[in-house]
Amino acid sequence: MSARQLAFEGGFNGRTNKLVDGCYSYWMGGAFPILQKALKRSRTEGYIYDRAALQRYLLACCQDRRAGGLRDKPGKSPDLYHTMYCLIGLSLSQHYVGVEPSEQVTDITSVYSVPVRMMQWGAMPASLLVLGLRSNVVKPVHPVYGVPYTPLASFVKYFYALPPLTDQLV
Repeated sequence: MSARQLAFEGGFNGRTNKLVDGCYSYWMGGAFPILQKALKRSRTEGYIYDRAALQRYLLACCQDRRAGGLRDKPGKSPDLYHTMYCLIGLSLSQHYVGVEPSEQVTDITSVYSVPVRMMQWGAMPASLLVLGLRSNVVKPVHPVYGVPYTPLASFVKYFYALPPLTDQLV
C-alpha cells in the first residue's frame, strides 16, 4: 500500500501506472490507521506513509483557489466527491488516529461491543502535524466512517438505543 504514494507528487494513486488522484488520500490513506492498528503499531513507532508529502499534494495541487473546493489533480474541476475525500485524507494525514492498546475492548461477544470498539478510535494527543498555516487544520475524523467523532458518537448512541429491527417486522 505504501508503494501507492508517489515520491514526486506525494499523493496516492490507485493502481500501478495511474496518475495521482486526490480522492485516494482517503481510499489509501484511510487504510493506514486500520493497518497500523492490525499490526499493533503505536504512534511512537511512526507512520507507514509520508504525512507531510500527502498534505503538500492536497494543499498545493488539489485546491481550486478561485472557485473553491478540491479536485483530483491540477487541471481538473473541483467537485463534491473529491472535496469530501480530499478533506478526509487531509484530516487523517494531520491527526494520528488509533486505539490506545491499554483501552482496547477485548470482549466481542456482545452486540454492543461493535459500537464500543468503533468508538474507541480517536485522535491521539501530541500527534498533530500541520503543513503550512494553523488555519489548515481540519477536525479529526474516524478512518472508517470519515466523519468527526462527536457526530459519530451521537449517531451510534441514537441507533443503538432503538429497538431491534426484528421486533418491528413481526
